[in-house]
Amino acid sequence: MNINQIKKEVAKKLGIEALPSKDQEKIIDQINEAIISRIIYKTIQRLSGDDLVKFETIIKDDSFSTNELYMFLKQKIEHYDEFLNNIVDEFFRDLEKYEQEDGLKTNPEHKD
Repeated sequence: MNINQIKKEVAKKLGIEALPSKDQEKIIDQINEAIISRIIYKTIQRLSGDDLVKFETIIKDDSFSTNELYMFLKQKIEHYDEFLNNIVDEFFRDLEKYEQEDGLKTNPEHKD
């Protein structure tokens, strides 16, 4: 799956496919930032002290590529691809949960 297919899938999942592509891009970029933040947070929790120091060195050093970072984390975190997929899935489950909760709060027929 290429990046454009992924963006289309995310737009569909978010229900924003009818928006102009510029607006879709803006929303998808914000979603990506939120997911990346969550990935970094959960990754930091899984790394040992020495590995955390190495991780910080890699992300601060512009000479390391994204692929080198990925390979490092894949070596340090068991089942890293599954770990990433679970974080993304969790993000969208949380998003759906918040949408449903918000829907209940804004529904005028809803009585507490």
